[in-house]
Amino acid sequence: MDPQTHTEEEKVNLNQLEQIAAQQREEAEEAAEEKASGESHPDAQSEPKAEAPKELSEAEIGELSALERKELVERLERLFAEGQLEDSKNMVALLRIKYKEKTGVERKQALDKFVEEGGDKADFKFEDELEQRFDTVGRKIREYHKKKREDLERLMAENLKKKQALLDELKGLIEEDKPLKQTYDAFNRLTETWKEIKPIARAESNNLWQSYHFLVEKFFEKVRINNELRDLDYKKNLEAKLQLCEEAESLMLEESIAKVSRSLHALHDRWKEIGPVVAEKKDEIWERFKAASDAILQKRKEYYDKMQAEMEKNLLAKKALCEKAEALLAESERGARQWNEASTQVDELMKLWKSIGRAPQSENDAIWERFRGSLNAFFEAKNEFFDKKRDEQNNNYNLKVDLCVKAENIAEQRTDFKAATADILKLQQQWKEVGPVPHRLSDKIWKRFRTACDAFFQRKAEYFEGMRSSQDANKTAKEALIEEAKKIVVEGKDALMTAVKDLQRRWTEIGHVPMKDKERLYADFRAAIDEKFKALGEKVPSRAVRDFAGIETAEDAAKMSGREVSDLRNRIQKINSDITLWENNMGFISKSKSSEVLRREFEKKIEHARQDLALLEAKLKLVNQGKQ
Repeated sequence: MDPQTHTEEEKVNLNQLEQIAAQQREEAEEAAEEKASGESHPDAQSEPKAEAPKELSEAEIGELSALERKELVERLERLFAEGQLEDSKNMVALLRIKYKEKTGVERKQALDKFVEEGGDKADFKFEDELEQRFDTVGRKIREYHKKKREDLERLMAENLKKKQALLDELKGLIEEDKPLKQTYDAFNRLTETWKEIKPIARAESNNLWQSYHFLVEKFFEKVRINNELRDLDYKKNLEAKLQLCEEAESLMLEESIAKVSRSLHALHDRWKEIGPVVAEKKDEIWERFKAASDAILQKRKEYYDKMQAEMEKNLLAKKALCEKAEALLAESERGARQWNEASTQVDELMKLWKSIGRAPQSENDAIWERFRGSLNAFFEAKNEFFDKKRDEQNNNYNLKVDLCVKAENIAEQRTDFKAATADILKLQQQWKEVGPVPHRLSDKIWKRFRTACDAFFQRKAEYFEGMRSSQDANKTAKEALIEEAKKIVVEGKDALMTAVKDLQRRWTEIGHVPMKDKERLYADFRAAIDEKFKALGEKVPSRAVRDFAGIETAEDAAKMSGREVSDLRNRIQKINSDITLWENNMGFISKSKSSEVLRREFEKKIEHARQDLALLEAKLKLVNQGKQ
């Protein structure tokens, strides 16, 4: 071998040994730093941390709180359409909270109005266009975040493949025999690329880091870094870590604990990515960074201790609400009003529950299940009560429909107004005795019943109003007919009977007259006709024949009033009684010349009575046919 070449190889071996020793010192320093900080390797928390969303100012919070429901929905839709969800997470959350608060107020107002109008809370529904729009944009936002998560998972899978490829490349770099400068440049490019590839799934990051760290150790076993380059790295690393110390110290002024925690974690991740510093500065710079971190962690601890105390108080308050809910459930005897009052109390308990805040994590679910169980049991009992009440109301509704049908039949068909009026009043009394019906049908069924009753009484009033007008006209017509009867001039009984029948028919056709004038008019009419018979020297016809002489057809009979028909039947019964009496009396008359005249008189009276009876029975037959 060439002596000169041999000398250069020895130099290379010496440099390699110096480099290995330096690397071992660096690793010891880094291990000490990791042990002191309590942090794991740089990639142990390599999943991406969500960037802190823009914090809202008090003015912005006030502006958003003043928006109406429609404006809140429109603002959400605009944020989604303009792709501002990532930068406006706090605004989106506040918009959704304010919308639900305002919707809850409007729903409560609508429910109160519905209950005040007699509605049942169980039947209440609150739906409008804004609810649909809010649900739609909410679904779109959820789909957006779902797609983002899927994209992130896909990105982490791709990054895993990239880092695995870099590991293979690093293996090749270790195994290759290339000039130091070329190998060093390739190593720097590879490590920079490794740092840029983020994020990686947490489950894979530890294995990746171990493999990477092992290969880096192998690389430094092979390649020696120039001392001057190492000094430059130390200086650069020191400046970077001083910057991290300043950023950590500035976090003490931040009010948001969540933001402070995220930022501190990011600073620790960056600290681990920065290489070592010179030994004399290592402890000093780490103590400064650790002091700032410890102060922030203490502040966070105090915050969470305070939060824990608040949650303990919340637990006590929620236990008190559970006891009140259980006391309401224990009350057994309630009417509809008492159930609604109890429901109002339950609503108030629910409002208080929502305003209290979370209980400790270990008991939060259990206390909620206790409270919800009492409320569910309460509403099950309430629903059972109102279901039974609803069945009763539905039955009452069917009864009232039946009363409506009866009232409508009376209003449309009945003309016997006296009896019909009594029936209508009876239906009205029955209506009062029937219990309540479902609220949504109450006005409708009452209007139907009242319309039928009003229609009947209106028709009755119109009927009697028309009757009064026609009776006055009939009175005038009958008075004229009486005057006409007084002026009849005929010869012979047959002509007179013909004229009387014509007058009787016309009298009957005229119709009713006022009750106070009825008997007087008929007496005057009968007296005028009797005078004509007396003037001819004829026997005056019996009242029975006279009164019903105008009934010649079924049509004439159909025009008779109920009272006139009753008079006709009474006359027939009277004649039958007279004939029976006279025939009995004839049985007591002795057979002698002196009693013969009396016997003939009875026989004559019986004969005339039988003629009148036959005539009246024929009239009654016509009446029966006319009524049918």
